Amino acid sequence: MNGRSDTANALSFRALDVRDIADMLALLRNVSATLPFGFLSDRSESELHEILGREGRHGATGVFDADRLVGYGLEQLVPAIEGFQDCPLLHLVDDPSAEIWMTRGLVIAPDFQQQGLMSRLMAARLEHVERSGSYHMIGMIAVR
Repeated sequence: MNGRSDTANALSFRALDVRDIADMLALLRNVSATLPFGFLSDRSESELHEILGREGRHGATGVFDADRLVGYGLEQLVPAIEGFQDCPLLHLVDDPSAEIWMTRGLVIAPDFQQQGLMSRLMAARLEHVERSGSYHMIGMIAVR
């Protein structure tokens, strides 16, 4: 067996917190080793602590195959202007002083890719943003 679940339905989803950082870092190392051009989702332990330690200002959903973390989506609530002063997209936001959700990573273990997990994690992200009352999320997706 190649480590893949027989069905994506056998996987479980749950919110992540600071207790999951070691597993998140191990998954990041595993995925980064397969990518020749770097990884947009790369985060240090201190960055993950900072993001996950801010109650109500982050969203983090993990995908588990039994006890193994095989994927996660991470987002953080930030002031819209923070780091994006020159971003033309922000001119489309009704209130540029508002806070927006910024994607901080979507990571899927190589042996669990091509099973639809990215779309399921994106759906969980969008649900989280909608529940928060926000209207906008910004991020970048690497296609290779």
